[in-house]
Amino acid sequence: MKHHHIVLLFSILIFKPLSAQLIDVATSLNLPIKMANSGNNLYIVLDVGGITKVDITDALPVPVGTFVIVGLNQPNGIAINGNDLYIVENGSGKISKIDLTATTPTSSDFLTGLSSPVGLFLADNTLYFSEVVGGKISKVDISSSSPSVTEIISGPNRVIDSFAISGNYLYFSDNGVGKISKINLTDSTPSEEDVLTGLNLVSGIEIIGDDLYYSESGDLKVSKIDITSPNPSPTEVISTPGAPVGLLFLENELYIAIRSGFKVSKLPQSALSIEEFDSKKELKLFPNPSNDLIRVYGITSDMKYAIYNVLGEQIANGVISINNNIDIKSFTNGMYFLKFENDVVLSFIKN
Repeated sequence: MKHHHIVLLFSILIFKPLSAQLIDVATSLNLPIKMANSGNNLYIVLDVGGITKVDITDALPVPVGTFVIVGLNQPNGIAINGNDLYIVENGSGKISKIDLTATTPTSSDFLTGLSSPVGLFLADNTLYFSEVVGGKISKVDISSSSPSVTEIISGPNRVIDSFAISGNYLYFSDNGVGKISKINLTDSTPSEEDVLTGLNLVSGIEIIGDDLYYSESGDLKVSKIDITSPNPSPTEVISTPGAPVGLLFLENELYIAIRSGFKVSKLPQSALSIEEFDSKKELKLFPNPSNDLIRVYGITSDMKYAIYNVLGEQIANGVISINNNIDIKSFTNGMYFLKFENDVVLSFIKN
């Protein structure tokens, strides 16, 4: 079975391919497939059963990196929440958890009894994952002391490899069929809608603003589409020296795990054409409504904010960073306004 992935970030930037060259980040890797980051540490899943990490601020390229853990049984999807790393072990039918603060990290069972799990994606405290058998996408609240699985959709056996979120929509790649689909997470009974078909071993997906980037292992390239278009037309971003799998947008650069190239490379900001867009359109909140945490998608650096109630009274303020949440658990139910230092205002509902 092919192993691939992706994790989700947004930006108020959009990119156009130039005659860009990839920059190697980590080399001599034994079949890299998926990635996730915590601060400057880039964690890389290796198809042979381990996870290594590199500091992206080090002189590049970094050979091999530092091994975090080995001996995993067909690892695949990866997600990080604070000091906890979640990893799919397809061969053991489970999702494991690793404490990254441990001197010698070991894995412990988080969810067991799964039928060939593959993809993994974390949005706030909700962990989405896929299973080949039954073609299922399910979710679980990682903050619960007794986490229980909720099935979202099911279908024929298939390899749902990677996920990304934009607004209320969960996008996912179907590696075997070669397509990207989406579901509306606010629907009580979500139904699948095809976004793009006819792809050759589609692997990682990543959403940046209105653009969805995707890798095709079969065609050795990364392309993108505009998800706001009713009939999106692919634009090739770059060809790769080997099968591209996982994608990750980090620090305004697109990281690519190149499995058969035995490395992770990045498409640098200096090699990209940048256009500015209406920030009111690009900044998004999810989930909305929410009863505990909200996350802002579209920020590219630390931003000051203030929160006002419907009477115009300021009830909270602070600074939010990429991948951080705003805690609203103590708020009274109702509508609020989130105002940023650049005067962009977003509304949300606490329920």
